[in-house]
Amino acid sequence: MKKVICIVLCIIFVTSYVISVGAAETEIADTGKTLVTIGDWTYERISGGKYWEIDSYAGNDVDLVVPRIVNDVMVVSISDYCFNGDTSIKSVVTSSPLWNIGEYAFSGCTNLESIELNFALQTIGVGAFMGTHSLKDVNLETTVVTEIKAHTFMNSGIKVVTLPDTCEKIGNYAFGQCSSLTKITIPSSVTEIHDDAFKGTNNVVIYCYTDSYAHQYAVSKGMSYVLIDGQPVAYLLGDANGSDSIDITDATWIQRYDAEMDITPVKDTIMHGDVDGSGSPSVVDATFIMRYLVGIATPYDIGTLVTRV
Repeated sequence: MKKVICIVLCIIFVTSYVISVGAAETEIADTGKTLVTIGDWTYERISGGKYWEIDSYAGNDVDLVVPRIVNDVMVVSISDYCFNGDTSIKSVVTSSPLWNIGEYAFSGCTNLESIELNFALQTIGVGAFMGTHSLKDVNLETTVVTEIKAHTFMNSGIKVVTLPDTCEKIGNYAFGQCSSLTKITIPSSVTEIHDDAFKGTNNVVIYCYTDSYAHQYAVSKGMSYVLIDGQPVAYLLGDANGSDSIDITDATWIQRYDAEMDITPVKDTIMHGDVDGSGSPSVVDATFIMRYLVGIATPYDIGTLVTRV
């Protein structure tokens, strides 16, 4: 009797499993793709079925946590156009060691503020973060990305970027029209930068090594640069316009910079207005300068000669 019951239960289990999987699988005509939906996520098997690639997400979470292991299979990739145009997403945590972020994967995600990129990331597709206006900080330094492809961060809100020493190329409009981008550190490993890589990005300062490709590029384009291994520069802390004195004009230029207005006449010295050492001049720095000018004590040595690389 027990044997019969066991057999019946096994049949029920196997039948229910087949129905469940069968209902979740979708054949995509003319593509050869088989998609599997598990919860709010839809996946495709890649690399001979060894791994998952995320094809789409149907949930409502604004703070996404990318799954790491699904049915004992690791998630390693986000497909092309996966989250394209999703204006509800605010943050993405990649708990899985993602190898790839596909073309235009997050393009047009205008409310995306942060994304965690991990050590395993090798490839970021064309236009992956294009138009992510709210995205301010991206940590590429810990990845092993070899190329920043065309339009990758075009028209995004990023302010500071450090490329990994695995990077070799920066493509067309990769950082184009990034009005908030003020600092990019480019390693000596980069040996190719497209002529229009920074097209329309007027306030960026390239941090690079002496005689590196990035150094030569900056010189040829007339772009502001700082040699990481160069001689230290001495200036008056707070002297944003390079006049060798501190006055209300410095505070005004900093306010213009913070408001993303044109600062072309002082773009080479605006970073000297970063009195609090935050990495970027802001209205906070302008306020401290104005306090200094009226004789109110500040925690910073505004007006004194400092030396920085």
